[in-house]
Amino acid sequence: MPPSLPVRARELGRCSYQCQIVALGLAPWQLPPSHSGDKASGDASGHRESAELLKRMMALGLSVFEPDPLPAIERFEQRTKDHDSTVSP
Repeated sequence: MPPSLPVRARELGRCSYQCQIVALGLAPWQLPPSHSGDKASGDASGHRESAELLKRMMALGLSVFEPDPLPAIERFEQRTKDHDSTVSP
């Protein structure tokens, strides 16, 4: 994280980095979504997959600091699905 960020943002970045690595079962050379930025290369580092997951998170309005992104996405999509089924006639 850039040193210009406030201390709280840097701490959130560090925490989400570790949580996402564990939750997603990433290899040591792979970046979690919170640190992927717009790196979209499709190599063994998983940058493309990480960037795609980050874009999906952002599109749903989830935080880049979400500690466990996949279940959070599933919960959001399930709530949306449940809401749509109760609204439609």
